[in-house]
Amino acid sequence: MKNFVLALAVVALIATPSYGSLLMNEPFTYANGNLVGNGGWTNHSGTGSFIQVNAGVAQLAQGGGSREDAHRVFGSAQGTLYSAFDVTVDNANEAVYFAHLMIGATTTFRSRVWVMPDPQGAGDFTLAISDTSTLGSQVPWGSGLDFGTTYRVVHSYNLSSGATSMWIDQATEAGTSVAAAITSTVEAVDAFALRQAGGTSTQAIDNACVATSYNEAYNCIPEPGTALLLGLGIVGLIRRR
Repeated sequence: MKNFVLALAVVALIATPSYGSLLMNEPFTYANGNLVGNGGWTNHSGTGSFIQVNAGVAQLAQGGGSREDAHRVFGSAQGTLYSAFDVTVDNANEAVYFAHLMIGATTTFRSRVWVMPDPQGAGDFTLAISDTSTLGSQVPWGSGLDFGTTYRVVHSYNLSSGATSMWIDQATEAGTSVAAAITSTVEAVDAFALRQAGGTSTQAIDNACVATSYNEAYNCIPEPGTALLLGLGIVGLIRRR
């Protein structure tokens, strides 16, 4: 009888929704066409060259003229935010930041991810991280990257200190990273943004996620909540009786 009651408690606990800290999960599974108007994406700059979705991937085209920038609000959080996405680059003739965190519907940007020529000349291009939009402030990844290859990028922003870091193809937070100097005030960012500006490169973006843990952002999967872990613990106790 006791085991039966415990089993009912387990079912109740596991059936209760238990969410981690995954704040945004964006696979871009929309019909081909403009990104804005889907999934909460909003234009905050630019009146032309709209960001497109093609075959489930967001396409950024850097260039001249008025080009659209768009964002998706994920809400308030505490601690450190981790934003992750897959990116494939086809050219990098000029340094330009194409993804960042921001306060929605404002021009307050933080944790900017750049594409740029590889300063070491060892690869086709590299990515970089910065706290501001100032050219020269960005800190590049330590090795060159290849055109046409998809990379998993994670960039972070500490909501207390403003610390900003970036990882490329690192399965855990303990992996190799680069950090940008903190040169601006700390802001309560609440949105992820995609940007189109200068140069002539394109970036294909997919599987964009924001979370308050590295693993959740990298994998786009919420971590088990307390209730689920407790339920699994009770299952273990039942089995040992």
